[in-house]
Amino acid sequence: MNDNENRNKKVLLIFIFFIATVILVAVGSTFAYFSTMVSSDEGAINARAAEFRLGLIDDTSLIKSNVIPSEEQYVDASTKGYGNIPSRYNTETGEFLKPYDDGEGNLVRAGTACIDDNLNEICSIYTFTLVNELTETDIPLYITLNPTVNTFENLYFKVLDSELNEVISKTHLVDDREYTLDENNNKVYAQDAVISPIVLTNLNTTLPRAVDDETPSTVTYSIIMWIDENNKNQNETDGGKIFASTLNARASGTDGGGITGVISAAGTDG
Repeated sequence: MNDNENRNKKVLLIFIFFIATVILVAVGSTFAYFSTMVSSDEGAINARAAEFRLGLIDDTSLIKSNVIPSEEQYVDASTKGYGNIPSRYNTETGEFLKPYDDGEGNLVRAGTACIDDNLNEICSIYTFTLVNELTETDIPLYITLNPTVNTFENLYFKVLDSELNEVISKTHLVDDREYTLDENNNKVYAQDAVISPIVLTNLNTTLPRAVDDETPSTVTYSIIMWIDENNKNQNETDGGKIFASTLNARASGTDGGGITGVISAAGTDG
């Protein structure tokens, strides 16, 4: 994954934080300041989700704070493996490899997920597990991303299952709302303009019924997000941008029922 010359030319900062099941993403072209807060959102699971006893567990420990643009092959090499490069996923624990203490107070980042050979952060991983606690009912899943704003030009994601199969391949996050240009050539969107939702089709599988009251059924997915390297100066196209969306998981065929995570962000250039 050596691509030091290209990477050192274009450095973008991404700060990603969470509020419960909330993914918050922000980028600054030079420096950015962001405030963070961790709290519980009692409204994340609505009544219909409670009826189905559909639960969600997430892992935010591999959200990175200084991500630079990278090519897909390097993102793959730092997560699921690429060519002769082994994956950075521990099959015994079911987790991606995380930075660890070497026993002498030093944080070791080399060889861990989303870190390239030059110790640059090149992606972020959000892992979520859906849980079916019902012993008598299978739950057909319907999972969507519902963006409300996206000013990135080169933001991409892919989704891996717990076996590192690529269930959704490289996907461009595009703001497809119609807009006009103001006097400064900035895009102006109508307040009621809506970005088309993204149906995570290959994630819409049936979550089997629980084995028993003590053994729920689960399915785990990891969303890998990165800024795709285009070998140009990307400060203007991907610096200081914002992305906001909801991630909704519900039982297929129900109206509005499910678990909703809000993805939103705001950043300012320093």
